Amino acid sequence: MCRMMAVTHYDFNKHKNILENFFELSVRGKVPPNNAPGHKDGWGIGWYKSGKANIFKSGNSVVKEKRLFFKTLKKIGRSNLLMIHFRKSAWDKTSREMHAHPFGFCNYIFSHNGTIFDYKNLLTSIPVNYLPAPDALDTEVFFRYLMDGFPASFRSSVNLIIKRNKYSSLSFLMSNGRKLYAYRQYSKWADYYTLYRTKIDNSVIIASEPLSPAFSWRLLEPDKLSVTQIGEA
Repeated sequence: MCRMMAVTHYDFNKHKNILENFFELSVRGKVPPNNAPGHKDGWGIGWYKSGKANIFKSGNSVVKEKRLFFKTLKKIGRSNLLMIHFRKSAWDKTSREMHAHPFGFCNYIFSHNGTIFDYKNLLTSIPVNYLPAPDALDTEVFFRYLMDGFPASFRSSVNLIIKRNKYSSLSFLMSNGRKLYAYRQYSKWADYYTLYRTKIDNSVIIASEPLSPAFSWRLLEPDKLSVTQIGEA
């Protein structure tokens, strides 16, 4: 469970207000029914520099590390693609850097909102050279599972999960620095597992919730892979 956002053609000075609004979701963002407020179980930022994926993560509350969060965003400055994730853990005692999103593999960056409860069943479908560490949780397993043949294999891969696995949501953001992929799928809590898209000048922004009434936000349709062309990272 989380709040997440991706920004194409990121510029810290240009997007500072949007970043401030997104930060507020760590405290005031929607939560699933009967859950305590806040998404404070780790945070992370992914971006591209000279075509290479970079990730900075923390297992601590982003609220407590607000200064570090904005310092990191300012230091990044500009990037063809920026991705941010605030985690609300579905797994006890897992607020650690290694379990914070986003994750990186084969120059892709990936964030997920949801839980795949029986994720270990996916491990047998992942090629040996794509397997995550033994203590990886559902999101990282889901990521490595999707990576085998992505994007051509996406539809068949995700259909198998929908058919065979128990999950709350498979919603994700994913990028290789040249394209931004967004997918929204859920088995419950449709008002929580949301992704909204808007365009500000030359930047496409996809976020868990609308971040400003000044722009028009479109809710992504369930079970459709959205693809945004970014260009060279």
